[in-house]
Amino acid sequence: MYRGLAALSLAFGLVVNVPPAAALPASPPPPDPFLWLEQVQGPRALDWVRAEDKRSLAVLQSNPLYAGFDRQALSIAQASDRIPLPDLLGVQWGMPMPPHPDVPPQGARS
Repeated sequence: MYRGLAALSLAFGLVVNVPPAAALPASPPPPDPFLWLEQVQGPRALDWVRAEDKRSLAVLQSNPLYAGFDRQALSIAQASDRIPLPDLLGVQWGMPMPPHPDVPPQGARS
């Protein structure tokens, strides 16, 4: 019974000429509902960002750890004793690193 049904469906599929999906006319994609966010400085986008910031900040501030992390981050950002300044190292810019105890200084022979 099933063998006959499979043969019939195969024969029907061969007889009916169904074009492949690539041959069908392409329908236009649906419009992007967030296209207005592409205008980064647009008033609607900026209002949306402000609203999302307010919502996110409320979630963050509800965490009891937030106040301590906020104070710590602010003190790090305002510290004047650990400001990294770039140096020219040969032909590359790099950050000065404190000497490592296991690495001999440049020019030292072992």
